[in-house]
Amino acid sequence: MAVDAAPAPTAPRRARWVPVVAAGLAYLGVSLLVWAHVWLTGDPAHTLTCPCGDVAQQLWWLEWFPRALQHGHNPFYSNALFARFGGINAESNLSWMLPAALLSPVTLAFGPIASFNAANLLAPVATGMAAYALAGRFTTLAWARFAAGLAYAFSPFVMGNVDIGHVNLTMLAYTPLVVLVGDRLLCGETSPRRAGITLGCLTVAEAFFGTEGLALTAGLVAGLLVALALVRRDVLAAAWRRVATAAAIGGAIAAVGLAYPVWVFFFGPAHVGGPFWTTTAELGLDRFVWPRADVGVPVHSTMLAGYEGARGPGTQFLGLGIVLVVLVGALVVRRRAAYAVLGIAAAALLVLEANPRRLVASVPLLNDVVSVRWAVGTTLCLSVMLAMVLDGWWRPARAPAVWVRAHLGRLGSGAAAVGCALAAFVPVAATYTLPFKVAPVSVPRWFATAGTRVPAGTAVLVVPFAWGSSDTAMVWQAEAGLRFALVGGFGYVPGADHRRASVLSPLPDATLLQQLSAGVTPLSDAQRTALRRLLVGWAPLEVVAVDGHVPPPVLVTLDGVLGPGVHADGATTWAVRRRG
Repeated sequence: MAVDAAPAPTAPRRARWVPVVAAGLAYLGVSLLVWAHVWLTGDPAHTLTCPCGDVAQQLWWLEWFPRALQHGHNPFYSNALFARFGGINAESNLSWMLPAALLSPVTLAFGPIASFNAANLLAPVATGMAAYALAGRFTTLAWARFAAGLAYAFSPFVMGNVDIGHVNLTMLAYTPLVVLVGDRLLCGETSPRRAGITLGCLTVAEAFFGTEGLALTAGLVAGLLVALALVRRDVLAAAWRRVATAAAIGGAIAAVGLAYPVWVFFFGPAHVGGPFWTTTAELGLDRFVWPRADVGVPVHSTMLAGYEGARGPGTQFLGLGIVLVVLVGALVVRRRAAYAVLGIAAAALLVLEANPRRLVASVPLLNDVVSVRWAVGTTLCLSVMLAMVLDGWWRPARAPAVWVRAHLGRLGSGAAAVGCALAAFVPVAATYTLPFKVAPVSVPRWFATAGTRVPAGTAVLVVPFAWGSSDTAMVWQAEAGLRFALVGGFGYVPGADHRRASVLSPLPDATLLQQLSAGVTPLSDAQRTALRRLLVGWAPLEVVAVDGHVPPPVLVTLDGVLGPGVHADGATTWAVRRRG
């Protein structure tokens, strides 16, 4: 970092990339272990953690982007969800446009489940490689850099999001790359113009992964700048013109590249306003050093999100080992100023993450970030600090590392470094249950047959109804190639006041459909009349009750409301036409 002595002479460009690629291959091996039941013993095109919750939502957007381009639709808006209710705004939801674009060939060839699995396999790999490159600013020890990437890419935060497919929270390469470019700028190793162009392009790319990553990275950068001002103000004083120039160039590129998406977000069709999430949680510091009490068992909240396996330690968990290692490590690191800057920034983000007395609940913009997600910056800082500690023991330059080397030799110094690595990783790894639990996904026959021939302008209502996290119909619709518009869905849509976001798909008068999906029958005469009026209002409509997913009494109820249905292709269907 700029606060320390100049780095050692660098190797040729090609030689510098070789260890990064080697580390990436090692991270890929770890990721394959995590997803062994998909890639080694399963079928990546037909195996999933759960066709429900957040998983179904993200899988649907992976399918939407290439299909929208293929048929000439606007990828920023879709009426394929929430048909008859204004559709859905891609920018108001995590549409993952960049990963959807990159994986479009996989989606078109093998389906969205294959793309979903590929994204979740590769996201931690790219994240680890970026952290590896950043750690290279502080140590030349390859395995210390590798440890930094491993601690960041497979941290409890990433592992607690990758199981439910949150690509925007597992593809975290943007954050270390921004810090890396910024540090090179402060050191004068790159020009303001080049740094600005790089940062602007990275920011545009990250915006198409998810805007929350931009906020989390901005928080970390702010923390690092404040820490740098406290530790080495002279560095900022000498570099502020370069930083300002790069920021102006990067901001201009981001403004141009994101002008239309920003318009869609604030003014586009079906846009939503107000905070999406309200930060109210307050965490005790014990949650960062001790895993959750229910670790290792399936829990209802995780199942709703899309993972039916054992719960992890919590996305805010760091582990007592790494905390102690970085605290004691101040005694052996060679670059004390950089270590202090990272430590101060980590502590500041830890406060935001713990949210004592709901500190950020009333702060605009910050209150829309889920508080535990500030762990991204905390984890990155601690991971790089861990690399510096390992380097300090392995290449001793200060007591007590020099004392260890003098009395126990290189073996003793190396043993101390290995011991620190084990102390950092073992308490975290012991909380994981791997490989992740998955199951084969079978798409009902109707979606591959009659579902591909739905007349234009006719919406489809699937029972079980796609409502909130019970959104399996979205997976079936996506796997069929989005051949019809679906009534219902899971995502943010405008609320009753057309401003604040309404989550979990609240549609007017849809309570009866929820009851039917849950098997609550029979309905009263008044409820039958209300349901028929609701369905006729959505005409032309095709109601599809999937065999094996709908109790027989529900079929009887629908027959009473709509008349006798037609059974074919593994489903019972009713055609609802406009009156007159």
